[in-house]
Amino acid sequence: MSKPGLTQERAEALVAALASPSPREREEAARELGFRGFGGAVPALVDLLDDRERQVSEAAAQALADIGGREVAARLVPLLGVEKPGLRNLAMNLLRGLGRDAPDLLLALLDESDRDLRIFAADILGEVEAQGVGRALVRALSDPDPNLRVAAASSLGRRHDLAGVPALVKALDDDEWVRFAAVEALAQIGDHAALKPLLEALPNSSPLMQAAISEALGRLADPRAVPYLRQALSQAQGHLLNLLVGALLRAGEPGVFLDLAPDIREKVGLALVDALADPSEEIKTNALEGLSVLGDAGAVYAILDLAGKVDSPELIGLIEQTLAAIGASPPLVGAVRDPNPKVARTAATVLGRLGGPLAEQALTDALAHPSPEVRLQAALRLGRMGFSSCLPALQGLLEDPEPRVRIEVARALGRLGQPEAAAALEKLLDDPQEMVRGQAQRALLDIGGPQAAEVFTRGLDSPSPRRREKCVAGLSSLGQVQAVTSRLLGFLDDPEPGVRRAVVQALAEAEGPGVWGGLGSALSDPDPQVRLALVIALSGREHPGVTMLMVRALDDADPWISYQAVEALGRLRAAEAVPRLVGLLQTVSQPLRLRAAQALGEIGDSRANEDLMTLLADPDPQLRAAATLAMQRIAGGWG
Repeated sequence: MSKPGLTQERAEALVAALASPSPREREEAARELGFRGFGGAVPALVDLLDDRERQVSEAAAQALADIGGREVAARLVPLLGVEKPGLRNLAMNLLRGLGRDAPDLLLALLDESDRDLRIFAADILGEVEAQGVGRALVRALSDPDPNLRVAAASSLGRRHDLAGVPALVKALDDDEWVRFAAVEALAQIGDHAALKPLLEALPNSSPLMQAAISEALGRLADPRAVPYLRQALSQAQGHLLNLLVGALLRAGEPGVFLDLAPDIREKVGLALVDALADPSEEIKTNALEGLSVLGDAGAVYAILDLAGKVDSPELIGLIEQTLAAIGASPPLVGAVRDPNPKVARTAATVLGRLGGPLAEQALTDALAHPSPEVRLQAALRLGRMGFSSCLPALQGLLEDPEPRVRIEVARALGRLGQPEAAAALEKLLDDPQEMVRGQAQRALLDIGGPQAAEVFTRGLDSPSPRRREKCVAGLSSLGQVQAVTSRLLGFLDDPEPGVRRAVVQALAEAEGPGVWGGLGSALSDPDPQVRLALVIALSGREHPGVTMLMVRALDDADPWISYQAVEALGRLRAAEAVPRLVGLLQTVSQPLRLRAAQALGEIGDSRANEDLMTLLADPDPQLRAAATLAMQRIAGGWG
């Protein structure tokens, strides 16, 4: 029966196309039948699973998954017995998702005489959520075939089936391959009821089984396992030793290795160093955690070697933590000169955390490293630690070819706050990189005092517009504008717009003869960014001259500048601006009309009522609402 949107005629045509000699037609027909959910195509789609073209069989498999239901599952079950591995695997994968539609068919296979069918069924049932599946898998743990018992144990683990724990514990006495599966399943389930049986099985098991049990104990992370795991360390070697150490790290306290006998502790340390070369990131992580607890300086070379080979941020962070726990050993101090930039950078980062005289000297040496990443890290750490003795070395890097290094050096000099660094930073104020110039300015502000003021004042005479701009802004931030007001007024005609912007922002906070007249001339500046900077800078001031300038700014050709002036006049509640604001209610700019209405409400002058009333018939609902609110405020109803 066809689904909505699929006529009987179309359905028949698609089913017929499944037998087309064209692989493309077979594939497209299968995909559409699946998308339409046409159950009548199930037999033909199941036959198509054995198509010689892989893309066709995959399309048929997806269509069957999309259609689903008991009929699909019932037609797939017989395929588990065919002697075609590819077809059988397709059926198994589909039944993992569709087995819930016919669990009884799969459960019945557990009683088949064909052991392969029993094994396939046990494997598939690990993904099937249906009543009775767990009990059936527990029964399968008693099957005479060990491979079926392995499949049943694995499926119980994947299902995280707590009801299977007693049977899995019993399977710890089974054949070794079954025991492996049972141990893995118990670890996946995570029930601590398995702890004691696993511990009891640990001493008398083969090395391979001990490794599996140790890994399972690590996943359980139960502190009660610590004494047993420590005892097992004495005989363990190689991979087993690493697993035991990992399990102890998860189950025990951070100092779990500290009171080991010296010979055991030495063996553990050597094993952990060897584990750093393991391809598994998890094992390397366990090894680093163990070495961090042991604090053995003899492991530093191996840890640094690992640092030079890895890129994982998580692993690099753990390496740094481990080296910091071990401390400022000679190998770590010497590593800042390592030709591998990863090693040198790691050493610089760790020494910067540790601090102390050794770190100071090593990081100063690292400023000469050929890698910019290392120089950057050394400058960063020296600045954070506040070592003033490194001042000459840092100043020597102010001409570093790498902008990021120059930025970090400037930041470090600012943090050190030494007045003698002010003159050295001056050259960065006209650096080609804006971020470098900005950091140099911030560093000078951090140093402050007369030395920084002198640098900024001297920079006003610089032929470099970039330096003049930073120096004007620097004097403003230092609160030194009043002393240079007359000079700054002369810069209102500077050829560089960036300088003029900095000047109007600085003068907006100044007082004195000529300031307001000069600022008034800036409202005619040819660069709209200069005019905008002035309006924004003045909008926060409460001064009689501000209102006058804001009223003038209402005529600016740039509507955004006019808008900012309207906002400022509203905040100032400037009654003298009411006639001009009323005039803006009829402008062509809708945002400007809206803001003017709001400003008139903020000012609260009744002279605006009549003009606001005309807006009540405006087609814009926002404007009507703004006019209504403004009149309510003027009337005193909204405050």
